[in-house]
Amino acid sequence: MDLKTRRIAIIVAALVAAAIVLIWALGGFEQRGSEALAVGPGTEIDAGNLVLRLESATLQDKGGDYRPWELLIHGQVRNPSDEDRVVVDYPLSNISLQGWGDKDVQFSQYYLGPADDKGIPSPRKYVPPDDEWTQVTLKATFDAADASLDAAEVRLLVQEAEFGPSDRFGYLPDSWSPKDGGQSWQVTLPLELLPTA
Repeated sequence: MDLKTRRIAIIVAALVAAAIVLIWALGGFEQRGSEALAVGPGTEIDAGNLVLRLESATLQDKGGDYRPWELLIHGQVRNPSDEDRVVVDYPLSNISLQGWGDKDVQFSQYYLGPADDKGIPSPRKYVPPDDEWTQVTLKATFDAADASLDAAEVRLLVQEAEFGPSDRFGYLPDSWSPKDGGQSWQVTLPLELLPTA
């Protein structure tokens, strides 16, 4: 190889190496936030606002005419911050049910701590900043047509949350909502069908 060809090869190799270093430095080889990481029951998920461990799900026909099917997601939550936090912050939640009938569903209610001896859930809505695990139950209700009544499992999407504007126009107060480009987790949980209430 003559001197000119060797110099060209060295320059090309240096440019390729510099491009690789530049792509790495700018985060080009990191996992994209839009790709959900598949995890199973009990996996600890640091979602930005809280840390979650989702463990199981139950589905039950509660009777009645309006949205009689009740889906409960059971797990634990802790708050490593220095202020009280809610599990589901409106108008957008970073926890949703996926592939349930024809639509993705966000949870409308949640309960912290165990129910009392009469089965009434705790009225507590804030996770204290003590970094201690506490029981959490997420609730969604459905019409029979909207529910996957023969499913053996449910899939949840948990998205990394950030605190900020709830809408693009500034009309709503700031809240915790899914972070653009943030990490997300797809949690698959076993589903138990309970007898009609």
